[in-house]
Amino acid sequence: MKDCMEKLHIASCSFGKDSIATILLAIEHNEPLDRVVFSEVMFDHEKGISGEIPEHIEWIYNVAIPKLAEIGVKVDVVRAKKDYVRICNAIYKKGDKIGFRHGFQSGGVCFANSELKIKPIRDYYKQWNKNYDIVQYVGIAINEPKRLARLQGTNKVSLLAKYGFTEKMAMEKCKEYNLVSPSYSMVSRGGCWFCANAKLSLFIHMRKNYPMMWNELRELDKIDKRIHHK
Repeated sequence: MKDCMEKLHIASCSFGKDSIATILLAIEHNEPLDRVVFSEVMFDHEKGISGEIPEHIEWIYNVAIPKLAEIGVKVDVVRAKKDYVRICNAIYKKGDKIGFRHGFQSGGVCFANSELKIKPIRDYYKQWNKNYDIVQYVGIAINEPKRLARLQGTNKVSLLAKYGFTEKMAMEKCKEYNLVSPSYSMVSRGGCWFCANAKLSLFIHMRKNYPMMWNELRELDKIDKRIHHK
């Protein structure tokens, strides 16, 4: 049945160099590209605070999305109903942690990622899966063999690998179109500004340049009876 369905080609985009280069390669090589989806992690919905690095999210909305629109690329923005503040304040209702709040995310594996970034993308694809055979473009470079190996047998395709692009080449392609996020002047890879896995330099940047946002973290640090303190 699915072999008879119309294909819909969608690029998952974080607006980092690899996903931007993927979109540009699709345009240059006339690869089918119907839509682009960006999952924006939110720190606090009520206060309108994004989880993305401030310089990065401003660039996405004011520069990147308008530029892509000029070349005919439609970008859909999705967000989870939950936010980081809600996850930190979540109360365990079973097990030996009943009554405790979650607190900060631990380093290593970020559980907020599955709730705040991955889930809304999966929900987005579900709305199309009913009527289309989805082909998902992902930004994985040819010099990332382990990640590429995991694509086998899935509906995910790497145009970077198809056209022999390394991560360095992806950056050069973005520079060619003047589509490089200013966040690369602070971090080598994107991520949330409050992430437990973020480098110290990013935390210093946030504390120095965005004291009001930094104080939001300080307020979360006041949560009583929590599991994760770091």
